[in-house]
Amino acid sequence: MVEFELTINKSQQTVYFSNHIIDIVGYEVGVQLMTACGVIYPLGMPKTEIIRSLKNLIADLEHQVEFEQKSKDK
Repeated sequence: MVEFELTINKSQQTVYFSNHIIDIVGYEVGVQLMTACGVIYPLGMPKTEIIRSLKNLIADLEHQVEFEQKSKDK
């Protein structure tokens, strides 16, 4: 998993997406948001593929949490 930090320009309310992100999602994207997070995906991507990717992302985040906890316990 690759993590990107993005900054929203407060005055223009815009964000710069690096070429790495554009290579993955393209220029036409869908966005779904919840209270604490969201997902950006290429328009037209089947929802089953989005869900599959999200499951992999969640598994990786859970692994990171476990790793961080083990590091704290040492």
